[in-house]
Amino acid sequence: MTIKERITVGLVLLCAAGAGCGSSGGGPGDGGATGDTGIAANGVLTWKEGGTVHSAPFAAAAMARSSMLDLLQITGAEPTIGLSFGIAVRPPPLVAGSYACGGAGYPIVSFTYTGTEGEMFSCAIELTSVGTVTGAHAVGRFSATLGVPGGGSKVITDGQFDIPVTVSTL
Repeated sequence: MTIKERITVGLVLLCAAGAGCGSSGGGPGDGGATGDTGIAANGVLTWKEGGTVHSAPFAAAAMARSSMLDLLQITGAEPTIGLSFGIAVRPPPLVAGSYACGGAGYPIVSFTYTGTEGEMFSCAIELTSVGTVTGAHAVGRFSATLGVPGGGSKVITDGQFDIPVTVSTL
């Protein structure tokens, strides 16, 4: 990835985090939950680590869109465990489908988890619905195997998300 691409991804991440880069209008989305579905207002983010079920009481999804790049970032945490993963595509648009960590070019897929080091063995994200306007839901599944300090790995399985997205445009 070139320096320009890294800067662009960095700016997009800042915008997605709410740094004030403008936002699209709300309204009907491109999928996900609406109405009385039983899904909490902040959505659902669940996974298993080594067979133990985890559920983030707060989850967020942010999408940054530009003419050069689309980036979707999903983040959630329990009191002592947090996870975050993202998908950046160039050229846009980001579409429903399967994405994997690794590779030298776009799409760029990232995955971080509490207690893991920088070495990522593998991850997979399956987007069922992207959520391209504010209020629409990003829906899908995820899994990962990540390196831990001192050796070994953490295995994340059965990950699911259904979270309303905040969309920013550049």
